[in-house]
Amino acid sequence: NNLVHLITSAKFRHTVVLTVRIDFESDITSSKLNCPGFRSHYKNGRVHLPTLGTDKLRLSIEGPARLVALKFQSGVVDAIVRDALQAQSPLPLVQFTLSRLWQMRCADENLVTMDAYRRLGGVGQALANSANDFYESLKSNEERELAQCILLDMVEPTEDLTFVNRRIRRDCFSKMPGADVMLDKMIDASLVRQ
Repeated sequence: NNLVHLITSAKFRHTVVLTVRIDFESDITSSKLNCPGFRSHYKNGRVHLPTLGTDKLRLSIEGPARLVALKFQSGVVDAIVRDALQAQSPLPLVQFTLSRLWQMRCADENLVTMDAYRRLGGVGQALANSANDFYESLKSNEERELAQCILLDMVEPTEDLTFVNRRIRRDCFSKMPGADVMLDKMIDASLVRQ
């Protein structure tokens, strides 16, 4: 209601710029939001930023790599781009995949190999495989239950029953015994960001 007031105020001219991830857009456009004036302003002013095409995606991979003299074995960047273009939300998956490939690189040559990319599972499976490996590495049922509790708190189901991440302050887990240690392990495994 406050945003609608800003937009429609005759006394002052305001331009409201609101950025919304596509997976949260249903929260705004759904009938649950009891502010039809806002929905109509949102729909009328919506500017959709398209996903990166092949050339821009390739540049977003190779540009930062050049800055740190990282090399890719022949075909690796092509495979990343091809796999990313098939994903629904490719950028976070590409970011995760590149982060893991950086950790797996041949350090003496500063080279990412096709073998490392395949072992990781490609863009489509890198996160799932890393999460499964992490879960399997936990030594006890208690650790696994704690990891499940933490991760379930960090996701939120949407109206269409997909799941999106939810930011939570670290201190919200303070009542869970062992949560600090588990969060550090998850951060080290690149599954959670601080």
